[in-house]
Amino acid sequence: MYELLISIGLSILFGIWVLIDAKQRNDKAGKWAFSAFILPPIFVPNYFSKRNLKKGEIRKGGANWHALRNFALYWSFFMLLIVLFTSVSQFSFLGSVREDAFGLSTLALLWGIPAGGALLLGIILKKPSKIEEGPTGSLVVDS
Repeated sequence: MYELLISIGLSILFGIWVLIDAKQRNDKAGKWAFSAFILPPIFVPNYFSKRNLKKGEIRKGGANWHALRNFALYWSFFMLLIVLFTSVSQFSFLGSVREDAFGLSTLALLWGIPAGGALLLGIILKKPSKIEEGPTGSLVVDS
């Protein structure tokens, strides 16, 4: 139950955050916010890897690196919330995290495989020579 509430809450929070940020950056706010609300683990990291940069902002390493790195950060945050809320509940699909080694190992796998895999793939795909400097996208016209 906690897992579902956390997922819905994060979807709403990230959808609103992306909506506000995308409006400030003249960057298809409705499309990005809806995508971030529907499937946040995919579209929130993707948004932050492709959003328009403001004057003075720099993005190094390429979009693939940023999307995968941001996914690992998002997933780590999500799993931290799962651990915190699951540890206060005795009834969860993960078991009682504080007392059950199976619950802990399951959490470690559910966190480590996606986050570690994303970071490893991101490091492989990272392009140190790829540097973007703001303003980019529609912000170039408005500057």
